[in-house]
Formats: sequence, structure tokens, C-alpha cells
Amino acid sequence: MEKRTMRSRVLTILMAVLTLFVSVAVFPQDTVAAAAKNKAVRIKVSFNGKESTTDKIWDQNTYGISTLLKSKSKVKKNTTVSYKVVVPKTLLKKNGDALLFCMDLNLLEKYKDGSYRGVGSINKTRWCSIRKEGKKVYLGIYNEVKDKDEGEVVVKGKKVQKVGNATIKEQGKYYVITMKDTLRNTYYDYKTDKNKKINTKKSYYLMPEFVIHGDCSKLSGEIYLDEFTVNAAKKQTVTFNKKDYTEVGGRHYGGKDWYSKTKVVNFSY
Repeated sequence: MEKRTMRSRVLTILMAVLTLFVSVAVFPQDTVAAAAKNKAVRIKVSFNGKESTTDKIWDQNTYGISTLLKSKSKVKKNTTVSYKVVVPKTLLKKNGDALLFCMDLNLLEKYKDGSYRGVGSINKTRWCSIRKEGKKVYLGIYNEVKDKDEGEVVVKGKKVQKVGNATIKEQGKYYVITMKDTLRNTYYDYKTDKNKKINTKKSYYLMPEFVIHGDCSKLSGEIYLDEFTVNAAKKQTVTFNKKDYTEVGGRHYGGKDWYSKTKVVNFSY
């Protein structure tokens, strides 16, 4: 499977940060607060089956779930993120179909009028991916910093399989994947368009973004972000089972409006 590094797109990311909290309201309380054993963010995805030979095609097949955390926090070197994502088996159809996942951490400042400004982002070091070959499905890890694969395992039913800091198992109609990633020790500064040393003395509003990319057949379906943790100077976990976040929004890197296609829902698997 061809691996591809997602380069920083300063204007795109910055505009997404600025517009997210202007155009995206908190989900209605009857959706978020309904009694249920488990909740997750459901995002609808649609992949066009084209090979990612250009940034434009890459963006057409890439989606993000952004969650504004409740508490401000300082950041530190070796900040980690971990997440659990649930993927329907129907999203891997043909040989070579692959889905890639990662999480970046956006740093925001808040103005007196309640709006937010993106300062920069601490980006992932690794992607995890699932790939179909014949009757087998593989979970793999790709190190973006070193530009190399770090291993893969074959999915074996309900038995948990592990590679690096990622795990996978089958659960009914789904693949359940967990991943822990250590973020970079620099942040991408939007103002200067440069990577800078992390300021460990300043507190920010944190907005992790879970990213989904499809290098696969022409497919559509739904993917669920079940929970995640950001371990910076302060550890914050979001399960979506309660209002342990401020706001949630979704975006399509290709420019389509994705607000209505991203919701917190009751979800069992």
C-alpha cells in the first residue's frame, strides 16, 4: 500500500479552526444526554476510489473529527494521544482497500467575544491503518517522521492482536482499533508557517482532531470515534457518554460542509 505524508496546510487548518466554533453549535441536549450505555461520534465518510496521486485527491478522501476539550492545559514534550475507533467491516471491500487513522492536537486561544484563534498544531508521529488482502485484514503502523513501516499483524477474530501501540479485534460487524501515539516535540506555528519549540509554560485551549483517510474502492459508510485521551501537562479523557467536552465538529478536507454528517449518537457494538 502506498504511504503518503499529510503535509501541513496552514490556511486550511486555520480556517477550519476559526469557522468550527462560529458555525458549529453544541449538539442538542436530547442527543447528547440521552440515556445509553455507550455514546460515540459518528462521522459519515465517502471515498471516491481514486489513487491519492495529488493533494487534491488526498483531501477528497480525508475527514476529521475535532473536539474542543473543557479545560485549558499546558503542553509538554512527549505529549501523547490515544483513541478507540470502530470501523464497519463493509468499509474494506476489495484487495488493497485501506483506511488510515491519526490524531493531531490543535492549540487555540480564546478572545473576549468567545471566539477562538488557532495558534498552531502539534502533529502526529504515526498513523495506524487497516488493510484488506484476500480474506485477511491487517493492522499496520507507519512512522511519518521516519517515513517507514513499523510492522503489522493479521486480525484473528475476537482475539486482540497488537502491533506497536495499536490493537485490533473483531466485534460482530466491526473492527475495534485502539492506538496510542506520542506527538512531535515541536508545534507548527500558523503565524510564521514554521515548526517551533513547544512553549511548556503557556496554557492553551486544546482541540484534538481525529483524522480518517481512505485509500480504497468507491465506498461510503460510517466510522465511530468511541473515546480518546490527551495526556499533556493535564490528562483529559473524552468518552462522549457525558458532557466531558465543549463542542464537537466534523470536516471534509476536500471542502464540503460536513457539520450535518457528524453527530454524537448512542452506539453499541
